[in-house]
Amino acid sequence: MRAPGYAGSMMAAVLFASMLSAQEAAPPAAPPEQAAPAAQPAPEQKGIEEIIVTAERREQSIQDVAQTITAFSAQDLENANIQDAYDLQLKVPGLVATGGLPAITLRGLGQDSDVLGPGIDPGFQLHINDIYVAQLAVALLAFNDLEDISVLPGPQGTGFGRNSTGGSMNMRTRRPNLEEWEFSGDFDYSSWENIRIGAVANMPFYPGKGAARIAYRREFPSNYYDVSGRNGHRQHLTNNALSGGHNVRGSIRFVPTETITLDLILAYGSDKDDGGTPRPLGDYPAFQPGQSTIFFGGVNPTGATPNSSSPHEVRSDRAQSQQYETFWGQAIVEWEIPGHVVKLNGNYQYWDFAIDRDQDFTDNDGQRLVLLDKHLTWSGEATIRSEYEGRFDWLFGGNYQDDSAPDTDVPIWGFQAADELANFAVFDLNAGLSAFSPEAQAICAGPCLFRQGDRDHPFIKFKSDVDTKSAGVFLQGGVDLTEQLHFDAGVRYSHTSRLMRDTGYLDILFEPLDIFDAGTFGFLALNPGICGFLGFPPSSGCGLLQSQTATPLNAGNAAFLFRVNGTRKEKTWSSVTGRARIEWRPLDDQLFYAGYSRGERHGGFNFFQAASFDSETINAYELGAKNSLFDGRMRLNSTFFYYDFANRFITEVQNNVQTTVNAPEAQIYGIELQWIWAPIDRLEFRSNVGWLHTEITADFDSQDNSTSAANPTNFCAFKPVGDRHGAGPTCDGSPLQNLNGNVLPRSPKWNASVSASYALETSVGTFTPRLDFAYRGGVYYRQYENPLDYQAGYTRTDARLRFDLESKPFWIEGYVQNLENNSRIKTQLETQLNWMRYYWLAAPRTFGIRIGYRFTADAG
Repeated sequence: MRAPGYAGSMMAAVLFASMLSAQEAAPPAAPPEQAAPAAQPAPEQKGIEEIIVTAERREQSIQDVAQTITAFSAQDLENANIQDAYDLQLKVPGLVATGGLPAITLRGLGQDSDVLGPGIDPGFQLHINDIYVAQLAVALLAFNDLEDISVLPGPQGTGFGRNSTGGSMNMRTRRPNLEEWEFSGDFDYSSWENIRIGAVANMPFYPGKGAARIAYRREFPSNYYDVSGRNGHRQHLTNNALSGGHNVRGSIRFVPTETITLDLILAYGSDKDDGGTPRPLGDYPAFQPGQSTIFFGGVNPTGATPNSSSPHEVRSDRAQSQQYETFWGQAIVEWEIPGHVVKLNGNYQYWDFAIDRDQDFTDNDGQRLVLLDKHLTWSGEATIRSEYEGRFDWLFGGNYQDDSAPDTDVPIWGFQAADELANFAVFDLNAGLSAFSPEAQAICAGPCLFRQGDRDHPFIKFKSDVDTKSAGVFLQGGVDLTEQLHFDAGVRYSHTSRLMRDTGYLDILFEPLDIFDAGTFGFLALNPGICGFLGFPPSSGCGLLQSQTATPLNAGNAAFLFRVNGTRKEKTWSSVTGRARIEWRPLDDQLFYAGYSRGERHGGFNFFQAASFDSETINAYELGAKNSLFDGRMRLNSTFFYYDFANRFITEVQNNVQTTVNAPEAQIYGIELQWIWAPIDRLEFRSNVGWLHTEITADFDSQDNSTSAANPTNFCAFKPVGDRHGAGPTCDGSPLQNLNGNVLPRSPKWNASVSASYALETSVGTFTPRLDFAYRGGVYYRQYENPLDYQAGYTRTDARLRFDLESKPFWIEGYVQNLENNSRIKTQLETQLNWMRYYWLAAPRTFGIRIGYRFTADAG
């Protein structure tokens, strides 16, 4: 299917002009027969809480918004004990949120954990109080004193952030209450994962005019991982990449007049602990001792202790550490003028993250990873929207963001013992492989022909400085064609400019193999493909690699260090996206809609390569219905969607370098149902069901540079370059694979969740039992449909019982999570250059208790 162009977007521009003229010519209120059905009083919602969302950049009931939204009020979050995005994914059809590197996808679109790096926007975007958050990892921290959360499928190409293709999650923090004092707190202890402590204080310092609110959350591990190693140590390692730490947020609301509201929000979070850890499955991380492999970094499992059968025990030879620090500052001004609302939203974000981890996942002295990442972001947005009675509504706005990542530093150590290397030759890539260049001699303190291995020398190190500036202007508007028909359209212009500077080097280490005799090394050194990979023709002196050999290459390990000088890359991307939608309301409590929207995620850069990758685009079509039935006791919402997706970001190995590229075309379609039923007061059932089909629909050849069922014991870490993937007699890697027909990663075919709760009132208080059941279908974590990348479907059942005292502001709740005791994989990560698969696992069956207190009083 092809995009129908931007007729709807052009219509929006015409509407904008007609709206302005209509305001001048028409009275403030339209005649009754022309009033929009949405403006009429909504029917009373018996037993079902009404949720207000800002998906259209104005407050509306979720049932009045003509698009798919899964929203959770503050009460919903508390009732279901939803603490972070890991919990949220079991309640939203098609949402997959995983541990390790942040990866969130929705309906098969979003961010894969292996498509990460400086200068790459997340495909699924996070917003806090309508402002784009540059670091998706913030979504993995514990939710703290939120008003609500809304999850919107992509594309969100008109009003939000950086033009998301995969969807968006908007978290609204609770603002100070001008009329009420509140002091509340809670304590949560679980048998496995965490202790959480929270406290909130709401303090009106000028009733009706000003109030302050402080929210605090502390989270830390309550259980050790069993860590064994040659150094013998135990650590507070968690099964999450981020274990929470502490977070404090202060808010001030000031209402100087009836038409002006000012909110100032300051938040700070930090943590310094042992961090989270993945683990391999099986005895060793995807290899066996003595197996013939070509490996980067000196990883050798010989002599390592096999992993335990317990999914929550790990082997490590070194203590691990992790720390993060984040600061958030936001100022929001809303000014009501006759018939309009002007909103100014400014934000500053700071994020600093560091980990030090055992990267080989054995108790041998192997690889060590250090990751340092810092982000500084300034954002600003201004909007003006209509708020007058009549047939027309409109919104106009613009935003700007400067996102700077001034220090991303990733060294990985692999030469952990000097006796692991008999020979170590250093060459300067930019000097034509000369071992005598000043740059090379500066590394070696003299000529760099051969020397002993250096324990303190990383075998891979890259460092980058990225500055991304983005701006957007958007316009959307609607008109009531009749009392029952409404049409709206929107258009957005987006511009992104990226500047990236990177430096680094790569030590290419060949493990001692029987097949690696001097002749084999001679082939590698003199092969034109190798010289081409290094950027030099054979005549440039690439062959000197063999002639400079001072000792037999098969007498021990040989390593070659190629120093890469800094590169500077700069590029801009621009796009026009939009939407058009028709809505039909035959009754006040029924809404049917059909719409088209387009989104575009702008491209980025790869490390150590001058080439960039292009923007990915999506054309989306949706049919939906929203119904309130049985006098408001039931809501039944449904949607069918179809996506035409082009240039999807994927990662593969090209010329021995992990590279992000564009896969040509994919199709996505599915059906989702959302259902809430309160047959009697205090009894409620909820259900979400989604069916999803994803498929790559164009020929695209790629090489799975890893083990597979057909290639169980070998892979190509470094291979002669025949084409972009490489081929040659020394490479036993998988053949090229046509991805046409493969499913997209992280796209479960079936998702379902069901919950039931009943509030039983007694003379001493209210007992509320609740049962939550969720099913998520199987997923592949990479695009090759490799059986080793597959996670089978699983279920999770949670049960809880809450008791609220009748005359006291106390409550207590007992719960059990994961009744099935499934050790489900949260995500799989794979370093394609050394094909080590490792996994982040969910907690086992967990018992817990929560105790809370909430006191309120009128400010008067």
